[in-house]
Amino acid sequence: MITCILILIITITVGLWAINYESVFCKIEFLGYSVELNMLVILLLLSIIIFLLIALIRIILYVILRIYNVKLHFLQKEVDSFIAGNACLYFGEEREVKKYIKKLRGCDDKFNLLKACLCFKIGQHEKAEKYFTCLVSKNSLPDFLGLLLCSFVKREKDKYCQLQLLKKLNQIFIQQVWSVIFRIDAYCIEKKWNIVISELKYAIKFHLLLPYDAVKLLAVVSYAAADQCYRDEKYQEGLKILKYVKNKYILFIAILKAKLYIKIDKKKKALALLEYQYKIDAHKDIAMLYLNISNDKNQAIDMLYKLSPDYYFSKYLIIQKLINLRQYNAALQYLNDALGKYKYVSFYLLMIQLYLNFYDNKESLCYFEELKNAVPDMHWCCTICNNVVQEWYYECEHCQAFNSIKWI
Repeated sequence: MITCILILIITITVGLWAINYESVFCKIEFLGYSVELNMLVILLLLSIIIFLLIALIRIILYVILRIYNVKLHFLQKEVDSFIAGNACLYFGEEREVKKYIKKLRGCDDKFNLLKACLCFKIGQHEKAEKYFTCLVSKNSLPDFLGLLLCSFVKREKDKYCQLQLLKKLNQIFIQQVWSVIFRIDAYCIEKKWNIVISELKYAIKFHLLLPYDAVKLLAVVSYAAADQCYRDEKYQEGLKILKYVKNKYILFIAILKAKLYIKIDKKKKALALLEYQYKIDAHKDIAMLYLNISNDKNQAIDMLYKLSPDYYFSKYLIIQKLINLRQYNAALQYLNDALGKYKYVSFYLLMIQLYLNFYDNKESLCYFEELKNAVPDMHWCCTICNNVVQEWYYECEHCQAFNSIKWI
């Protein structure tokens, strides 16, 4: 709009000048001097100057815009490349990753970091090490990098290979505060439990990002250290280790602690610990150990039922006791109540046993038929290889996976 007005003013001014129009003069007197200015000339010159300035500004803005668009185009390509790289990092197969690394755009630190992670993922560890070494010397790296690299290491099936990779990563990133994650995993493989305990305490103190609950893992590692003491008959030392576990009444900690008490002739203390644990967090393993060390089994069953009457195994034990004492009617009453809440196989088997004692084969067959709808009793199972085990242990005896046994 301004340009159009300027062109119109210039055109009118030139037209008036061309027909010898009587110009309007402006007389200026200053310090005794008198100057006459032709207003048409002044208007023409000002219009031309403003027009040229606008044209220059437009040219500059056009050039800047073109440069910006070119940079935006390359930036968009880098962003697309980076997004595709991250997708390859988490979901890509080895062939796709190799193909992508060759065409990865961008040369700054974030792209070098991405290239390093991609190389590490597909097993090009020496190439990844070069990138990592260069990046570490420049600046601090994000703490999630340790989690990512550990997840890649755990894909290796061979424990020795895992150990060597963890040691190498720890050597590369030793200056990073989060490198403790590599040391924890490495020492767990080597079963150097006392060192793992100190490293975990360091991680907890500085609130480092870990792929697991550090406090829970500290309890597991403390169990492993105390279990080693138990096997080496160093019972007092084992109790000393468990003494510093924050949550003293975690199931496996309580069981091992009770076993250690028994070994040093503190049976009453072991029974009291198991009773307290069963009251706050009832579990079949607690009950079994309690029965094994009790002199009077029937009295022990009554105590367990009193401590946790709603727990399924308490009901199972009291029913089994009544059947053994031939109190079948009382057992049937408890069993009907239990089957109203739980559909476990063990209760159906008890019901079959009970009706056989009543010589009622028809009812026994009915419950035998209902077994197909029963729910399997809860048990310990490895989440890695699905191997069923009798009791919890920090390591699966079948696949040697660490802390993989869960109650399901």
